[in-house]
Amino acid sequence: MNQPILWVSTSADRALFKVTGKGSFQNSRILKDAGKKILDGGSKHFCFDLSQCLGMDSTFLGTLASLALRLRQSGGEMTLCATQGRNLELIENMGLDKLLTVSADPAPSDFPEPTPIDTPKPAAKSEVTQTMIDAHKTLIQIDSGNESKFKDVVKLLEEEAASDPKKK
Repeated sequence: MNQPILWVSTSADRALFKVTGKGSFQNSRILKDAGKKILDGGSKHFCFDLSQCLGMDSTFLGTLASLALRLRQSGGEMTLCATQGRNLELIENMGLDKLLTVSADPAPSDFPEPTPIDTPKPAAKSEVTQTMIDAHKTLIQIDSGNESKFKDVVKLLEEEAASDPKKK
């Protein structure tokens, strides 16, 4: 059995997400769904504890950016805590530091102990592909410098989605 990658704790209108291991396209849909549910439940301040995050791919970063945009639209905010090294470099290179608060400080300690986010049944390939498309489009939206990095990725993923016989 796989160890949980994403953990969460909520308190009033705040949520603490803990990322253990690598944030990737494989767990971005879980993050997207959990973030939406918690935002819809009234939390407006998300903190991500990256102290045990071993890395993040572009889909995970784009999913974080998408959540940050939704939070901002609802009057909320997102902070990435314990951000350093390669994770900080990736966040800055993708332009997320212009969208949310990035801190080297540890996550707040006044939250209840985080619990694992339930892992749903494996997503259909079409769902994973759509999550990847949405994440990369968000990265392009937040920083025009990302267009040259990801326009071909988006095009390829969109072609793949269009040719998926299960979607027709």
